[in-house]
Amino acid sequence: MKSVFTLLLLIGIIPHLSAQPVPATPQIVEVEGAKMNIMTAGFEHLRQGVPVVVFESGAGTSINNWRNVFTEVSKFAPVIAYDRGGIGESEWDGQPPGPDRVTDKLQALLNVLEAPPPYVLVGHSWGGHLIRHFSGRYPDKVAGLVYVDPTDFTQSRAEELAALTEIGVVDGETALEAMDQAYKFYTLKAPPAIKAEYAVFDSLAKLAPEERGLLPSPSVPVAVLLGARYRTPPPSPPGIEFGFEYRDYFEATIRQRVRKMSGWVTTAPEGFLVLSTQASHYVHQDDPALVVDAIERVVFPDIARQIREALANGGQELMTETYQKIKRSYPTDQLEEKLLNSLGYELLRERQVENAIVVFKLNNKEYPDSPNSYDSLADAYNAAERLEEAKQYYQRAVELAGEQGHERLETYRKKLERVTKQLEEQ
Repeated sequence: MKSVFTLLLLIGIIPHLSAQPVPATPQIVEVEGAKMNIMTAGFEHLRQGVPVVVFESGAGTSINNWRNVFTEVSKFAPVIAYDRGGIGESEWDGQPPGPDRVTDKLQALLNVLEAPPPYVLVGHSWGGHLIRHFSGRYPDKVAGLVYVDPTDFTQSRAEELAALTEIGVVDGETALEAMDQAYKFYTLKAPPAIKAEYAVFDSLAKLAPEERGLLPSPSVPVAVLLGARYRTPPPSPPGIEFGFEYRDYFEATIRQRVRKMSGWVTTAPEGFLVLSTQASHYVHQDDPALVVDAIERVVFPDIARQIREALANGGQELMTETYQKIKRSYPTDQLEEKLLNSLGYELLRERQVENAIVVFKLNNKEYPDSPNSYDSLADAYNAAERLEEAKQYYQRAVELAGEQGHERLETYRKKLERVTKQLEEQ
């Protein structure tokens, strides 16, 4: 875990030293007796049941870290960004900021703000480890995870060494020690709380992945965004030599991260990994539109999947309830007739005829003026050999198509003729 994080830290050149202002206005709230600097926006979206998006910054980085994406995300979801204790304008309580402590403090903040679950957590770098830790401790409160060039909390020592072996480094242990010394050099002037944070992940890095206290993550949508644009690190501190080309090592770690983190998304109910050659470690600053889009996709996950799951778990009643909830919270441009229509035909192809009928019925109810909604339901009844009902709905499709001058009128008529003939021959 540590060597790659060290690499990213060095390339970032200590981000907290160069923070810039954000357009939103921060405010101070008291959490467990300490002042915490936060920003909130977009809470009007709570009325529609949209999950709250919570930003978790990288090591030693303030809420300014999210300046390029915060306002854009607030246009479609409630958003919260905050400074961890001793970072930015938040007070430090003097306690080691281990993952348990940080996630408990975050939960306390969410309680103070009366921000209800579920949450979509967005974590950059070390923040990626922290949101993964939160999801394990509070699985019922998490709706999705967005990792922005995260620390690999699953990386083993053997994998650290493998990246160096790949580029021809013979003594990997010495090379890792050199990077460790370099990162300690560049953090000598960091404030006490930030040094304490570095000490936490330094201690975690010495542990095997299974010893890092991560509980099972909930089955939620996951996005992983990786930056592949190389940034030249600062010169090596006096007396420290890496013994390899930094760019070669960077490229080897990128390959390793893609292989490893692909597993994070393929085991999720919905997941995607994006490797951006336009962005460095700070993807959200170099390519903010990519991050905003990823967050939106996780906030509003695939509707067809949710309908399928509802059908499988609770039948028509749960499916209708799920769809109405989606209808209240999702942007209107994501709810089109073709969505349910396509799902219905997928179910027909899978020979789930009765489920297809249920979906087409909902589609017809939602779009009663559409000739196609009647035609599709008729197709499902036809597949179920319920010919009288098929004829009824083909007839209505023909009537509406005639009134509207619909381009598929003749297709509907031919279907009506066929099913009428079948009934006559019985």
